Amino acid sequence: MTGKIDITKITLKARRIPDGFKNTKILHISDLHNACFGNGQKVIIETIRGLAPDYIFITGDLIDRKYRKMRNAIDLIKGIKAIAPIYYVTGNHEWESKETGRVFLEKLHEVGVNILHDQVINLERNGQSIQLMGIDDPYCLNQKKDAVYDRVSSKFFLIRFRKLLKEKKKGCVFLLSHRPEFIHFYAKAGIDVVFSGHAHGGQIRIPGIGGILAPHQGFFPKYAEGIVKENNTLMIISRGLGNSTFPIRINNHPELILATLE
Repeated sequence: MTGKIDITKITLKARRIPDGFKNTKILHISDLHNACFGNGQKVIIETIRGLAPDYIFITGDLIDRKYRKMRNAIDLIKGIKAIAPIYYVTGNHEWESKETGRVFLEKLHEVGVNILHDQVINLERNGQSIQLMGIDDPYCLNQKKDAVYDRVSSKFFLIRFRKLLKEKKKGCVFLLSHRPEFIHFYAKAGIDVVFSGHAHGGQIRIPGIGGILAPHQGFFPKYAEGIVKENNTLMIISRGLGNSTFPIRINNHPELILATLE
């Protein structure tokens, strides 16, 4: 069993959030990496039920490429699917897990998870709407020529992101994206709020300094946790729930984020 879960509660104020969404609660989950929180995920499921969210946003890496197992991730999804609608985007580990990842995404679809593969949908509440965009992790590319370069390339991500933006309309826009390091793209596009993960809070956190190391950001990552603002874009970065390449966390408990809209 993984240790104590921090519940980070924030009030989210963004200039274009419609009045109809006032006091709406969004639970943000990221980077489970197949971690276990009690038998059948009972501990985390009961925690989430007690928070009573209106929506659940998941920003990837529920499974882990090293283990090729998905039971803990599936147990979590099955346990929370009746609590609130779930909106999900992939992380790199869903794609690096290859056949296991493909089967996992099929199972999520079967139980009613809304998987956003480079898509835009509308969330409707009290007669008003927020556009919710979701973009796949760059590792969605298969192993064709130049794929190794392209899937870690900001250039390729930007091509896909620009294509997705063509579906965006006027009004408030939320984005689910696994990668926080692309915030300059999100800000330039005028996204109101981004939900992201991937950085694991920097894995080891030193008081007064912050996180030490994050994937695709390297040492002393700038975008590792908390709320970051660039221009009029707010980005909420989850420290995540599990571990991957580095097996432990220091000064960095697993985290769930509950954002209440204003």
